[in-house]
Amino acid sequence: MISQKAKLGRNLLLKICANIIDFIKSIVFSEDFRNRHRRLPQHFTRNRCLLFYSLVFFLIQSLRSAYQSELDRFFKILYASNVAKRVVTKAAFTKARMNLRFEASIIIWADFLYHLRWPVEEDYKAIKCRIDLENFFGKSALSVYQDFHAKVLMKNLDSLFALPVNDTLTETLTMRQHDYQVNFTQAVSTCRDIFILLFHRSKRKAQTMIRALLDLLKKTIEPIRSGRKCSRNHRVSSRKFYLAYKPCA
Repeated sequence: MISQKAKLGRNLLLKICANIIDFIKSIVFSEDFRNRHRRLPQHFTRNRCLLFYSLVFFLIQSLRSAYQSELDRFFKILYASNVAKRVVTKAAFTKARMNLRFEASIIIWADFLYHLRWPVEEDYKAIKCRIDLENFFGKSALSVYQDFHAKVLMKNLDSLFALPVNDTLTETLTMRQHDYQVNFTQAVSTCRDIFILLFHRSKRKAQTMIRALLDLLKKTIEPIRSGRKCSRNHRVSSRKFYLAYKPCA
């Protein structure tokens, strides 16, 4: 009886996650959304390699390395290539992002994901240290706004998949000494590539991918060691990001 309830709960969770991804896709792919978030009516009207929705999904995956490396990786995953191909150049991307209003990521976040955020303290640590919030990929005010809101959206999508897994861990790991939770750093790294495919696949395929993702997150856990009293040696290091020195990967 318990296993049957767990199976029903798991199937319900898969459908909810798939519906959320489908909901976000319906927003981004809609003509109304494109018209409201392009800077001029003539922008994103021609059939280019970097379409409007591809640009939005590229930005919300939390860029970390050089533009061209990230673009090659994005299209390598999207087209399931063994070797990366030069589909879009960094110059084309830079030109395209100047035609996109930064409010695009805010609208997606505000429409559905606001109430699913982490508590404030944990949220601040995750978004600053794990998502590299201060690591901006442009010098203009527009690109800074885009990077900021895209990373907030990316973090909330990561939380969307991690939080339900934490709930199941509380129920299934009752015999262990400590409570367990998903390692959020590993979750961010794992979800980054999968999100590229989730937004470009059908709802049925997305459910299959989400099932595999949740199974992987269940194995990527760490104990919650509450009540620690050992003193810690806090070393303050000023971690800075430089536009001229981007990591290779």
